[in-house]
Amino acid sequence: MPIVVEAFLKFSPRVQFRTSAPRDGSEPVHWVFLDIASTSHLYHGEEGLMRQAVSLARDLGFGVQCAVADTPAGAQAFTTAHHDNLVPPGEEREKLKALSLPLLLQLEGLEPWAKPTMAESIVTFFMMLGFKTLGDLSRFTAASLQERWGETGVLLWKRLNAQDKQVISPLIATEPLEDYVHMDFPVSLVSLLLHQMEKSVDFLFARLQGRRYFARKLSVTLHCEYSKTQHKIEIEPNTPSRDRNLFLTLIENRLSALDLENPIRDFEVNVMPCPENSRQLDFFEPRTTENDKLQTLMSLLTQSALKPGFYRIEPSIRPEGGWQLASSPEETKTAKAKLNPDHHVVAEHHEDYKGDGLAIASRPHYGASVMRAPRPTRLLNDPMPLSLGELQRLKILSSNPIERIETGWWESGAMKRDYYFAVSPEGQCLWVFQDLRTDEYFLHGYFD
Repeated sequence: MPIVVEAFLKFSPRVQFRTSAPRDGSEPVHWVFLDIASTSHLYHGEEGLMRQAVSLARDLGFGVQCAVADTPAGAQAFTTAHHDNLVPPGEEREKLKALSLPLLLQLEGLEPWAKPTMAESIVTFFMMLGFKTLGDLSRFTAASLQERWGETGVLLWKRLNAQDKQVISPLIATEPLEDYVHMDFPVSLVSLLLHQMEKSVDFLFARLQGRRYFARKLSVTLHCEYSKTQHKIEIEPNTPSRDRNLFLTLIENRLSALDLENPIRDFEVNVMPCPENSRQLDFFEPRTTENDKLQTLMSLLTQSALKPGFYRIEPSIRPEGGWQLASSPEETKTAKAKLNPDHHVVAEHHEDYKGDGLAIASRPHYGASVMRAPRPTRLLNDPMPLSLGELQRLKILSSNPIERIETGWWESGAMKRDYYFAVSPEGQCLWVFQDLRTDEYFLHGYFD
């Protein structure tokens, strides 16, 4: 229960729980009490908070009933009664009068009846006198109940009159963020294994949200059915996050690369948390932003040992030196500034693209008239030399060069190149050049 209750910390820091075992031998009942007096406005009132709490419990796989009242004892009684689940403030005393007399046993809250047999005898005594509801007991004073049943009678009077103010203290979460799952049948399909992991991830991320933490790193240890073979997967997104879809996507990507011929019988999931960066969201700001999609893509690329980032334009006349890949947080934040024409960058909409995104193509640093020429969509960092046989297999589309790039003779590493469009035997559109100093040909880029 301490682990389960952590998920409800998102609704209030004041959360406590209690487990009661019915005397008839049925399944124990777990009671969770929240003090929402100061947090209900964040969820558009008590009804909105209650609705979200019920939805969370059901998402975690628990059957749940709930009620809102002035005191924990009253909330438990109304929950058991299955009506008047939302008691307006100050009306608990009047609403209790309509409940049937046996519900007196459920008028407990955080503190159960110290002597359950005495509470049962009280119910039996009044039912023999013909009493049917809790309202029938309102005619008795605290002194008369105390004279008959002592301290239990005084406590009964307080709870009937909504004066048993039980304090719900804050819950301090100390349990580690980990989950262990043993499957009845071994699994060797990625889809089935991922389905099992979704429940663990949902549970752990609900606890993360309750603690106000982000997941910095997630590790999964898979235990195979035969021998003691293990697979260990470590997921670390580009930035700490609590986006379950991001982590499930990264897990699926890693699972698809594993050999699961030895099926999985058990697995463990561990989360390394870090404090979240709190910021006020605009009222109209969408909760799923383009930045979330970007972080998912960059995390997938990083996990695949590819370096993601943004183009940073460099003042170089050589095409291969005219840009640099930058992925530091500071440069990521100012990525939109790189669409400024002063940085030799142009943003273009693709005709077939229906979204709102932009395709970025770098302008050449040289020659204003050359800017209208088609630019390769993929540029090689190091031009690849072409042998005579490779060159003969290419179809050069023009007898004259489409552009020439030349540096001054006084500069170190002087350069003089003639560029051509060419088509390979496979139908690829290529960007090749001839080094006029050595008469060698090189492949420098590709066109879509």
